[in-house]
Amino acid sequence: MSMNYDDIRPYNLQEVYEVFRKLSKLQTIRRMYEIFMPGVSMSTLEAQASMLTSIDEFQRLFILPGVNKIIDDTTSGITFSGFEKLKQTQSYLFISNHRDIVLDSTFFETILHNLGFNTTETAIGDNLLKSKVIKEVAKINKTITVMRDGSVKDLYKSALKLSAYIRETISTNRSSIWIAQRNGRTKDGNDLTQPGLLKMLFINCDSVIDFANLNIVPLSINYEFEPCDHLKVLETFKSIKGNYIKQPGEDLNSIITGVKQFKGRIHLAVGNLMNTKLKKIKKSLSVNDKLKELARLIDFEIYRNYRLFPNNYIAYDLLYEDNTFNSYYTESDKDSFIQYFHKKIALTGEKNPLIKQFFLQLYANPVINQLAILKSEL
Repeated sequence: MSMNYDDIRPYNLQEVYEVFRKLSKLQTIRRMYEIFMPGVSMSTLEAQASMLTSIDEFQRLFILPGVNKIIDDTTSGITFSGFEKLKQTQSYLFISNHRDIVLDSTFFETILHNLGFNTTETAIGDNLLKSKVIKEVAKINKTITVMRDGSVKDLYKSALKLSAYIRETISTNRSSIWIAQRNGRTKDGNDLTQPGLLKMLFINCDSVIDFANLNIVPLSINYEFEPCDHLKVLETFKSIKGNYIKQPGEDLNSIITGVKQFKGRIHLAVGNLMNTKLKKIKKSLSVNDKLKELARLIDFEIYRNYRLFPNNYIAYDLLYEDNTFNSYYTESDKDSFIQYFHKKIALTGEKNPLIKQFFLQLYANPVINQLAILKSEL
């Protein structure tokens, strides 16, 4: 019997039109479109929505203008690599490092669209969808809902359903899917695939090799200026001190800060399809050991393709008080980053020296991890 995915799946095309028609009556949505699409009336937008032939067309008409404005206003441009490895007729499971709540996947989808690919479905935790309006906007934009709250039994059932949905979507070539390698953004610059994610993907599986048909492709994203960097550092500091409790509205504040903050240059890199490497994982290993090996392979690809910026190298040299990477930046680059560094540290309101250390580690850890992983042998 086919499983019912209505509570986690994105809306279909007919549902998108009906929901958009209702959302277009809301003042919040109207003001948003006045900002991102000035001079275009809501009646015109509704008329366009009624003639949609695909959800990708909806994204092109109603989402992309806003994303392009964010790119123009808050970045120095987005570069990318590795997309030539992808086939437009193939569905993939993109497992990405996670630096910003909404922008990581949004910028990836924008590149896909500009290159003529269908955009992916995007897995997002229901903790970010508490608002009815936000949830509706997400579901008309190809969002898969990942359940985060509930009893152990409820979460297990949710994991079974999500796992089945992902496998069915990829194996039937219905759509590609983007999912973060971890629950929540990395706060310290260490992009490591969480075992829980892989356990969810393979929850009904005795062998990793059985699931090569998921077509796993690791995805790397790096920002010249880390979104919400001072907020991440403050959270890390409070967590170490044992007094961090996420406040109501904190996720929304992080989303807004990440969108509005200047992010400089951004690079997205598509890694190699993992199917060949999956076949090399020893069959004699236990399921847990196979998943650990898969996580290592994904992390290797993410860091192998990670585009480092001068800020990363400067932070490393400042952290270790040496000039190991001074050939990768100018004195002007260093002076600018130090000014930025002090400005952001001041925003935390903390005087503890650990704040400075955590800030530098946030930018330096990608250098450390890339060096370590490139020296390792697969």
